Amino acid sequence: MDTEDVQQETPAGRDEALAALLRIGQEIAAGRGAQELLTFICREAARLLGARSARLYTWGEGRRVAVLTAAHPPRGPHHGESWLLAGLLQAQEPQRKSLDQPDLSPEWRAYLQAHGGQSVLILPLLAQEDLLGYLELWEDAAGDELLARVLAGLAAVALERARLAWRGQQQLRTLRRAYEDVQQTEEQLIRAQKMEVLGLLSAGVAHDFNNLLTIISLYTEQALQDLLPSSPLYPDLEEVRQATTRATVLIRQLLVFSRRQQIKRQPLNLGLRVATLSKVLRRLTREDVRIQIDLPGEIWPVYADPGGIEQILINLVMNARDAMPHGGSIRLALANVEGIETTEAAQAGPHVRLSVEDTGTGMDPETLERIFDPFFTTKAPGRGTGLGLAVVQNIVQRHDGWIDVQSRPGQGSRFDVYLPALPGVERSAESLDRASPPAGHGQKILLVEDNTPLRRALAHSLREAGYTVFTAESSEEAQALFVQERGEIDLLLSDVILPGERGYQLAQTLQAGRPQIGVLLISGYVEDRAEWDEIEERGYPLLEKPFGIGQLLQQVYEILKDVGTLER
Repeated sequence: MDTEDVQQETPAGRDEALAALLRIGQEIAAGRGAQELLTFICREAARLLGARSARLYTWGEGRRVAVLTAAHPPRGPHHGESWLLAGLLQAQEPQRKSLDQPDLSPEWRAYLQAHGGQSVLILPLLAQEDLLGYLELWEDAAGDELLARVLAGLAAVALERARLAWRGQQQLRTLRRAYEDVQQTEEQLIRAQKMEVLGLLSAGVAHDFNNLLTIISLYTEQALQDLLPSSPLYPDLEEVRQATTRATVLIRQLLVFSRRQQIKRQPLNLGLRVATLSKVLRRLTREDVRIQIDLPGEIWPVYADPGGIEQILINLVMNARDAMPHGGSIRLALANVEGIETTEAAQAGPHVRLSVEDTGTGMDPETLERIFDPFFTTKAPGRGTGLGLAVVQNIVQRHDGWIDVQSRPGQGSRFDVYLPALPGVERSAESLDRASPPAGHGQKILLVEDNTPLRRALAHSLREAGYTVFTAESSEEAQALFVQERGEIDLLLSDVILPGERGYQLAQTLQAGRPQIGVLLISGYVEDRAEWDEIEERGYPLLEKPFGIGQLLQQVYEILKDVGTLER
């Protein structure tokens, strides 16, 4: 609009001014919103001082000027271009500029002319010497600079209150975030404590529980060998063997998840591992679930723990089985892959991909986000622990790999496990079809096991296989038998945890008297990491409980072969 079209405000009288100031104070005390309050002050300033227009400025980003509010704003360039305000008003004192001033600088003259005004009064908004902004009055008729200063002070109070409120909100948000972080940390601590308790509980029962499972496994396998498949007892014993396998999986899940199961890596051929475990995997499923295994001819070796790979396979297959309550199919596949870009977790370099795909119920996005959470399960109470997939993720991460999951409701699920490959390493010498080891020919085995039922079961299995067995329940008794036999013992088969000396300490003692004696240690659980390190350092093979007859006899055969006593 043109300057002459603007209606000049009539200056207010003293009583009216005091009344207006009282209203402004009341509005401030009442806690009216900052923008509304500043607009009210700006409008009252124009009215009380008879100004053509009024504007309130504050500092914007980069010390540029930003308009907060205005009453009858003047024409002119955008406020962001008001370099005069940003650069010439640092004295923090009121500035009155008029075109009739003889010493008016060219910059101020240009500023006034650009806004179509004859004069302007600019007052700083100060809060404890902190410059918050400016009140700008164009052609005020009153000329009452004291009243203008009071109004600017009230605007500064309103602006400072708004700034403090904003800072308070920021601090409140910071405190809220800190509180949420504390809550999250507390939840993580509770989870860690739960895992620690679970680990201690697992450690406490693992040794005894695995002893029991080994006894059940040995006697069940022996009974199955003695029976014809047509026997009416054969299916019942097969169920016992499958239950033993599932119990073994559960106890190992607890140990792996609580990080109390040691990882012992070695070059492995996953194709051979999958093929070897295929019978076990089929026994873990139902008759209405079909397993298809696709194994290419050449699969790169991976540096992995055999037990960990077994846990991954069993848990993924059991998870797929449970996702198909009315039957379906599970497909296991292996592939060599490079240049992976599937997820953010993908890593460069060659990998072997293990895929487990099912035709089950699938998962919605909400379930998919939680599948690796410990103890989360979609199964009914009593039907699952919720540990299976958490265990899989734990093992995969400890092998420097990752998991990619794809699933949709009603369309099944696919789990792709990526493990770093070793293309330059020779393939594992494992055999797909490992025949039963030859029977023994009276070789002497010193069996040391403090659990009486397990000691009897092991002795029975070894004697049935053609070996001569001497039994002891402590390291002291074992040493006495060793002396009694004049050191003519071919193999020491000992539990790690014994009354008195540890099994590996007993082995070292006996090897001092007979260096060529073979050593095979067995254990349901070794808690102390130092003991694992010492066993590995001495090169003693360790057979983890529970195990079957075939595993035991194969290990015995290989050790006796290595020490050269098979033909005796």
